[in-house]
Amino acid sequence: MNNKSRLREWAGHLIKQLHIVTTDMGIYPAKHPMIARSLKASYQELRDYLKKERDLTISVVENKLVVEDLPLEERDKTFIKFNSDLSSRKIQSITFLRGLEMEEFQALLQVLATKPDILEKKGGATKALLQPGISHLRINEVRYEKLAKGKRVLRIEEGVDLIIQYLLGKTPGIGEFKDTFVQEIKRDPKRVGGLITDVANAVGRTEEGVDLRAEAVLRSIQRVGDDLLDGSVQAWQELKAGWAEVILSLEPELRAMILREKEKMRVDGTDDLLRDIIDEFSNQAILDIILSEYNRGEPLINLKSLAKRLFSYPERKERLGPLLKKRLMKAGMSQEDYSYLIGEEMWPGLSSEERAKRLLEKEPRELLDEALLKTMESVIKGLITSGKDDLISPILKKFLKNLEDPASVIRQQTAEECLKLMEILLWNKKFEIVEESTRVLIQNLEKEKVLAVYSALATNLEKIAKQLISFKKYSPTIEIVKKFTQHASPASKQSREEQERALEARKGIADPSTIEALLTALKGEALNLKEISFLLVALGERAVNPLIEVLQEEKDIEVRRRIIPVFKGMGQKALEPLKLLLSDKRWYVLKDVVEILGDIGDESTVSSLILPLNHDYFKVRVETALALGKLGGQRAVELLTIALKDRDNLVREVAVTSLGNMGAVGALPALLKIIHRRRFLKKDITFQKKVIEALVKIDPKGTKPEIIGLLKKKPRLGRKKYDEIRICAVITLGRMGAQEALSELERAKKDKNERLRQAAEQAIKEIKKPQ
Repeated sequence: MNNKSRLREWAGHLIKQLHIVTTDMGIYPAKHPMIARSLKASYQELRDYLKKERDLTISVVENKLVVEDLPLEERDKTFIKFNSDLSSRKIQSITFLRGLEMEEFQALLQVLATKPDILEKKGGATKALLQPGISHLRINEVRYEKLAKGKRVLRIEEGVDLIIQYLLGKTPGIGEFKDTFVQEIKRDPKRVGGLITDVANAVGRTEEGVDLRAEAVLRSIQRVGDDLLDGSVQAWQELKAGWAEVILSLEPELRAMILREKEKMRVDGTDDLLRDIIDEFSNQAILDIILSEYNRGEPLINLKSLAKRLFSYPERKERLGPLLKKRLMKAGMSQEDYSYLIGEEMWPGLSSEERAKRLLEKEPRELLDEALLKTMESVIKGLITSGKDDLISPILKKFLKNLEDPASVIRQQTAEECLKLMEILLWNKKFEIVEESTRVLIQNLEKEKVLAVYSALATNLEKIAKQLISFKKYSPTIEIVKKFTQHASPASKQSREEQERALEARKGIADPSTIEALLTALKGEALNLKEISFLLVALGERAVNPLIEVLQEEKDIEVRRRIIPVFKGMGQKALEPLKLLLSDKRWYVLKDVVEILGDIGDESTVSSLILPLNHDYFKVRVETALALGKLGGQRAVELLTIALKDRDNLVREVAVTSLGNMGAVGALPALLKIIHRRRFLKKDITFQKKVIEALVKIDPKGTKPEIIGLLKKKPRLGRKKYDEIRICAVITLGRMGAQEALSELERAKKDKNERLRQAAEQAIKEIKKPQ
């Protein structure tokens, strides 16, 4: 059984089901189980068909029931009855479109079940289906001319001149001939085709020889859609089948000009209308047009454009391709030309190496052809399999040469198409070639001034960057991110639109899967840590919260140490989320957060560190003292001064060191008070030394007497321990170049403690050394 027989049999079965459902709906309540079962069964069959085909049309032609141009058995009683049902309701055709919903299908059957007289009172089938949500059904109604009382029916012949002037744009409208002309498109499209041809010939060519005939036809279509139909979608749906016949009736040369590639469409809005009209062409009409143009000697490139336009959706190309091939090759077309025409791979019988050589013979622009693009993909895969990587790079270089083409449309197409080739290389881990090509894309992004091309390049670089990260190839990704960061800056030379697109692309790289991949790498790798950290910092805000989660949950100290520098690099971006963690109960989380806040260096953070400065665990207090020293400011000095009284030696030492490093003059009274206390000798010697060092750093000149005073003291108890302080004072005075301490240092040279004597001698030498 052939395809037509199968379709006729299936369609006959479907119509019988539809007739049963509509008959039952006239007898039983809408929710009756019998109706529900029949409705579901017929809808499912129709839905399955529309998954394979774009649409299905049931129509009444010359009083015969026709499905997709196939007449059904005239003597079948069910078909006769269904035909009668459609005719009595003035329905000429019903078209079901892919995506049909059950609610739409049910609404149609309800119309078919409504008695004709009641339906007419409601305004007819079309009006009954003008409901929200019904977009996958089209109904054409039979139109009857009625002779109004006192008026005659206008004939098209009477307004021909006026209609032509209107279509030429020389009059604003056609008055009373509006409805007549619209109806003529349905009744006699060939007649309208003659009028349109007259319009095209009247326009002719410009003085420079530019052919404007096709544009005149397109403007005529647009004018009818906008003016006569008032932009009504429903009215256009009813009229486009007639327009299809109009276009098909034009002389072959003019018809071919209208149907060629999209790039030559210069009339706003006509491209979508023309696509709609082409969808109405029968399969036979499409085959005839292409064959006719081939026989007329149309250049192959024009023929290719025509075929691309006529095969407006993949299913049609798949269905008609074999038949078209048979007809064209019978007419003399070669296999190679047919492959080029239809967009199939070229030279399928040759090896990958031979096909690669053929590709390298082509000009860069030629490689953008659909057939050659497919061939390139196939050849690259074949070269990878055969280990001929050396041939891949030259092909890719030649293709990317199009990015330097003067025509922006060529550059844009190249930018859009190159991703497929890059993905093949990525999937096969040909990273060197990918990196080489990525550099070319970045270079061209840098100099591109057309926004559409820039955007296409940015889109592909964004996608390539994400894939490179998934393969742990960070260096080329960093180059992409750096370029986007540079271009997104207000200080860059890029236009405002390009700056926004660069920022958008950089944000696009930072999707959740990318951040997760980088964090996984950060936790699991010892290598590439610098590159991974750079990327996390560069990708910004979107990485902050995932990093916070890791900081909270990760217990491995090595991993935590890797995360801390990333936060430091993020700076202000991470500040507020980190502050929220200062209330965390886990000491190790708190310690790391305090360290990060200290390194970020925002003085406004100081007041938030009061809580960790009083934490029970000394390591948290130590880290807080370090952080306060980095943050600085009067409030930090006050908190560190309090920390000088901490119960832990290490906390006190860090507080003293921080105050010294800050040059905290405000802390001098507290530090001087410490060395004047009798208990000073009981303090840890390290702390004592750090107090002395801090005093010198804060006020070298003003604290000299205090340091000399420490040298003079000779307590009876704790002599050995105090000698350590005196040694520290001697060394400090030497470094200070304290001339006023020479006499005291001379006495120290006679001390019993040998180490003190040696320190004094060295200090005197340093003081007397020529400056």
